[in-house]
Amino acid sequence: MRKIAVYSITPNCIEFTAASIKSLLINSSVDMIYLLLPNDENDTTDYSQIFPINVTIKKIDVNQYIEICCPNRFSMYTPMCLIRCAFHKIFDDEDVVLSLDYDTIVDDNIDALWDIQKLEKWKTSHLAGVKEIGRTSKIFPGVMLGSSFVQMGAEHYVRINYINAGVMLMNLKFLRESGYGDAILSEVNRTEYLFPEQDVFNKYCSQTTIYISPEYNANQFTDSTIHGKIIHFAGTDNKDTSQYLIEKYSKWTWESIVYHRQIKYSKYNNTGLVEITQE
Repeated sequence: MRKIAVYSITPNCIEFTAASIKSLLINSSVDMIYLLLPNDENDTTDYSQIFPINVTIKKIDVNQYIEICCPNRFSMYTPMCLIRCAFHKIFDDEDVVLSLDYDTIVDDNIDALWDIQKLEKWKTSHLAGVKEIGRTSKIFPGVMLGSSFVQMGAEHYVRINYINAGVMLMNLKFLRESGYGDAILSEVNRTEYLFPEQDVFNKYCSQTTIYISPEYNANQFTDSTIHGKIIHFAGTDNKDTSQYLIEKYSKWTWESIVYHRQIKYSKYNNTGLVEITQE
């Protein structure tokens, strides 16, 4: 069972993403990390210098998946957020990936997350994620879910089981086989939502999601009162990389991470493994 993680970002998030990836490498035995970026000819960043180990950079033609006329494309959420709705196509040779927001810090071992796929019910589950306590309460009486949710008979069920999309274990195999992956991608291209890809995943998958402990996505919308194995800086503009938790992992050198992973996880990663592919 390969442990694969995916980030989909824009270049302006690269500094925080580097800290997040370092924290993931330190606190898990992840086998491969994919970093998706828009295929922009004006982006001349040398990513092989920023991520010298165990990271595959994939430059994505966003227009191949997110239509120019997509009503969510020019919202406060970038097309690289929406692109998560196309992971079942982009990673058509992978069965399971862990999708992480760039503004997450892994502060404890999370290998048990990938073990969810050993459960029998995982075969017919599309996602695993953490419920949003705040947004599923009567404080937000359906308004944040948009009119399309009101039209659904399952609006109440969706609201009480609504997950935060910042950390999702995605069953790409079942998303493809069930046709839900294509339906989700079509929906995000067709209908406007307040929290676009997050709303759509919840709309289609609320009854086929495995709900996991808030410690795997601790933020103000889930349950930030517990110790978080994954700390998510969701809903805040304070993403300053000088903050203690972010700086704590930023300070690790790649050489020390290689040594740490050799000792703790028997992962013998060498430097210079970055592979940059374009679609």
